Amino acid sequence: MKQIVLKRIRLSDWKAKNLDVTFNDEATRISARNEVGKSSLQQAWNWVLTGYTTPITTKNSDLFDNRVELSPDTPEAVVKVWISVDGVDYTIERSAKAKFKRPRGQAEYVKDTSDTYTVKVDDIEMSATNFAAWVSEVIAPIEILLYALDGAFFSTLTVSDRDKARAILERMVGSITLDDYCGDYELIAEKLTKYTPEQIREQAASQMRPVKKRFDEIPAIIESKKEFIRSYNSKDWAGLETMLASTKKSIEDIDETMVNLSQKSAPILSRMAEIADARQILKDALISEREAIIAELKKKLAAIDESNSKTMRDNAYKECERISCEAKIKKLTEEISELLAERDALLADGTTELCPTCGQQMPLEATKTKRAERVSAIYAKVKCLRVVTDSCHMKLASGELSPCDLMSTTDLEASLASYREPIDFGGNEEYQKLTEELNSLNTQAMEISDSTDISNLKHRKRDLLDLVETVSKELGIRDKLDAVASEINALRDERKALACEMAHLEGVQAKCQEYIEERANIISNRINSRLGGCQVRMFNIQKNGERTPDCVLTDKDGVNYATLSTSAKIRVNIDVQELFRSHYGVQLMTWVDECSIFDSQHLPKPDGQCCYLFAGDSPTLVVE
Repeated sequence: MKQIVLKRIRLSDWKAKNLDVTFNDEATRISARNEVGKSSLQQAWNWVLTGYTTPITTKNSDLFDNRVELSPDTPEAVVKVWISVDGVDYTIERSAKAKFKRPRGQAEYVKDTSDTYTVKVDDIEMSATNFAAWVSEVIAPIEILLYALDGAFFSTLTVSDRDKARAILERMVGSITLDDYCGDYELIAEKLTKYTPEQIREQAASQMRPVKKRFDEIPAIIESKKEFIRSYNSKDWAGLETMLASTKKSIEDIDETMVNLSQKSAPILSRMAEIADARQILKDALISEREAIIAELKKKLAAIDESNSKTMRDNAYKECERISCEAKIKKLTEEISELLAERDALLADGTTELCPTCGQQMPLEATKTKRAERVSAIYAKVKCLRVVTDSCHMKLASGELSPCDLMSTTDLEASLASYREPIDFGGNEEYQKLTEELNSLNTQAMEISDSTDISNLKHRKRDLLDLVETVSKELGIRDKLDAVASEINALRDERKALACEMAHLEGVQAKCQEYIEERANIISNRINSRLGGCQVRMFNIQKNGERTPDCVLTDKDGVNYATLSTSAKIRVNIDVQELFRSHYGVQLMTWVDECSIFDSQHLPKPDGQCCYLFAGDSPTLVVE
């Protein structure tokens, strides 16, 4: 196992502490009153290796003296340690400098969002990446070093982020194969090569939702189809067929009568069609002419609207410019007045000023020179401001910001409205002539129709055709009944298949849950076999009996870490850090804080180098 021995640690303005402590190779006792810096030593040890101080806070501001406001003059917070790794000596130094910046145009410095950090190994500066690689190679893997330094980091993680804590433990126990399980997982074995059991379970649940929905819908669908069949059980299908044949024969008789009539009126109807076509052509031409005129008027109106829109945009811009000029004139005028007032005050003031260095009154001549310089500066400033003000006045007086008039559309809109009125086709001589001829022919055709009462024939035929449609639909339902019966049988078969699929998916989910629980037990057993005074529970039993993944750290009696006493938490933290140290083969300083709560017989005695921190009355650290 790799032995890491902390020989010495020095804090310079770190958390407002300046400390220098040399440690024994085995056990070191440090006592002092509160706020002297006992716990700061452990935090500094954590920070110099990892950049983290405690499991609770890692804020940069906590590295400096929080009793005073940070400034560019705030001294660096520095921690330096002397260590040996398997007998090889190293020095490591980490420092933090509060970073400030001066925004352009401002005189005062403001705190930057980040600080400047520096890390040195044997006085050789390293980048953060190179230092992490060095720590991983020389001491321990950087990603687990926190947990090996202080078990409280992992204990706290089990409360704040159980998923991350569980993942860390799962990586520690190594690979788990199907051979490690006692259960039969053949049902999900193939999918386990691609997915986690949680993913497989979620896939099955996702597949189950539409299957169950369809399974629950089918009984209602079957019942509705059964009701449809029952509603036609008493239907007289033979009577409907007889009615359909009789009705079709009546329609044939009417058609024969109407054919004979049409032969008489055919020449008249042909001529009527020709006239109607000619009249429609004429009508379409008149409409096209009217639409062309309307389109041209709309084009002219659109052009005027576009021009007016541009004019309104230009007017709006001019108005904004006018308001801006007036506001600028007002502001600059006020500023000029303030400067002139200051000038008058300076010219009227006969007192002498105090020297900023010694605090004594300056000579009168020196004071006058300084005032003259200020008055000259004011004159120059006023001159510049008046140039800008005059420019704004000239711009307003020039008229370039005056609004332009809009073009009128009244005449065009009136013309467009007149052309949108309905066309009087009767005013066209040719159209009127065609209409008169068409009316004459229509009178002749009506005389022929009236002689045989053709309107009654047509009405009778429509009624008979409606009856044929109704009866045909009724007879068509008879054929549909057999199809509906087949659909019912298909739905029953589908529901059986869905039931089988649901059973399969439920089996998959159950196997996944069983697999997850057994995996948690395997991990728990492997981890707990390495723990002495505590244990880890990798799953939680819900009120419904379902077990869900978890990561809860308890003492050996099963009491949750979060509810343990301070002494019990300390023992659990030591046990946890020993787990990580043993797994990764590294021995580090063990810090036991708040040792005053233990009696001499129950003081923890971890393996390797140890530092005990006691509360005492000394205003300075007492190192033994």
